Amino acid sequence: MYTRDIEIERLKSEYLSLRSAQDGMVDYLQEMAQSLTEMKDAIYRLENAVNANREAIASLREAVNANRESIVSLREAVNANREAIEANREAIEANREAIEANREAITANRKAIASLAEVVASLAEAVKANRAEVALLREEVKANRADITSIIEIVKANQATLADIRAFFEIPPKPPIGFKTSADE
Repeated sequence: MYTRDIEIERLKSEYLSLRSAQDGMVDYLQEMAQSLTEMKDAIYRLENAVNANREAIASLREAVNANRESIVSLREAVNANREAIEANREAIEANREAIEANREAITANRKAIASLAEVVASLAEAVKANRAEVALLREEVKANRADITSIIEIVKANQATLADIRAFFEIPPKPPIGFKTSADE
């Protein structure tokens, strides 16, 4: 019986060591579950497997192996996330440069707009002055029309007088410009 007690003590010691290792593993897995939500389900399954199979070392090894695979997957995911973060940083930097270029373009556009506004204002003044000048010219045209009308009346009166003078002196009328008479040939 003494050997059996030693064997029980040895098994008990191994069990306590195993239990202590299990508790350490559970603590480790709980810490990972706090920082990585994807590992939460794997840790929960591992805790259930460890609690349900405390005496079965083979089951514990399977759970540990499953956990190792999850850790490898997690490391791969972390590495992929690092690459994505680096790509995002590069994209952010490119966006910053583009934003700065846009700011410079906006500043240039604002200056151009201000310049165009000055040009438009001066053009508006010129249009206003031209309108006033056009109004004056219209008044002059109206006055000139009246003068032209009176000149036409005078010319008509003179033509009648000229026709009378020609008839009196028997002078033939002049042919239109560009018209050839028999005397010109």
